[in-house]
Amino acid sequence: MARKKRHKGPTPKRVEFTSDLTKVREEAQAQSVQLRKPAGGASGMNGGGKAHPPFNAGYCFYRRKGSGSVLPRMSLLQITGASKLDSSLNQISLIDYYKIPDAESFALTTVYPGLFIGSGYPSPVDEEKKDEEFKLGFFFDHTTGLPVVPGSSVKGVLRRLFRKNLTEGELEESRKARCEYLSGLLGLDKNNQITPQNLGAWERRFFTPDAKGRGIIYHDAYISKLPENKAIWADDFITPHIDEKGKPAPFKNPKPLRFLKIAPGAEITFQFDLRQANLGVFLIEGAPLPAIAWDKIKNLFRQILIDFGLGARRNLGYGSFKR
Repeated sequence: MARKKRHKGPTPKRVEFTSDLTKVREEAQAQSVQLRKPAGGASGMNGGGKAHPPFNAGYCFYRRKGSGSVLPRMSLLQITGASKLDSSLNQISLIDYYKIPDAESFALTTVYPGLFIGSGYPSPVDEEKKDEEFKLGFFFDHTTGLPVVPGSSVKGVLRRLFRKNLTEGELEESRKARCEYLSGLLGLDKNNQITPQNLGAWERRFFTPDAKGRGIIYHDAYISKLPENKAIWADDFITPHIDEKGKPAPFKNPKPLRFLKIAPGAEITFQFDLRQANLGVFLIEGAPLPAIAWDKIKNLFRQILIDFGLGARRNLGYGSFKR
C-alpha cells in the first residue's frame, strides 16, 4: 500500500506561488541560480531575507503558456525560490516534507537518458506554440510542484517480479528464472527457495496487507541530491512515424514529440515503512515462509530497481539507476 505522509506540527503560514513566467524565463535563460536580493544586501533564506516567491512548476506545466521553453533550463533552487536544497518552502524543509519519520530508505542515482514518470497523464496544449510545448504528461507533487515517484509506481515495479500467473507470451522458464533471481537476492538456502508453487505466497507477504491491514507501506520517492548542474529536468523527444490522424505510417517522415524528464545525475531516495510488516516466520495457507531481515529486503528492492528500472520507456534505457 502506498500512503502520503501528513505533515505534523504547527500549521505553516500560507505562501503564495508565482505563476509569472517572465522572471523565471529570464533567470533560466541566463543559466543562473542567483536570487533577488532584498533590501540590506542579504539574499536567499540563509541571508536573513526573503527569496523570490516559489514557482509551482506543475501548475505552469499544465496551465501556463510558454512553460515548455522554461522548465528544462530551471534549477530546483529557481523553482523553490530558495538558496539550498533543504531550505524552507511554506516554512517546511523540503527534505523534511518528503522524508517519512522512522521509514527505512536507500538512495539511487538516475543515469542517462534520465527518468520519465507520468507519461499517462494529459499533456499541456498551447495552440500558438505547438512545436515548443510538451506532447506527453509528467507527474508533479501537487503541493510543491516538484517531481516525485509515486509509491504506487515503486510498488508496482517490485511486485511485477513476484507475480505467480504467467503473462501473455511468457514461458514457464521465465517464471522459474524469476524465482531463482529472487531467491538469490534474498540469500535463501535450498530448503527455503522461492518456487512457482509458493511464489504467490511470497507476493502476498510483501505486497498485500493482512486481515488487520498490516504490511509494508511504499511511500513516494523524492529527489534528495541534485545533479552537478543543479537542473532537475531535461527535455527529450520521441520520433514516431505517424500521419496527420495519429495512425502508424512507416513511410512518412518522423514527427518529433517533446517530453519532460528527470535529468541524469539526480539522487532519488526510496522509502518504506516496515513498522507493521511481518518479517518473522510467515504462515500462509499452512506453509511457513522463513523470517527475512530488512537488510535482505532492502538489497532485493534496490537491485530490482537497478536491474529493471522504473517509469516509462524502460526498453530504451529510461528509468535506469546506479548506486
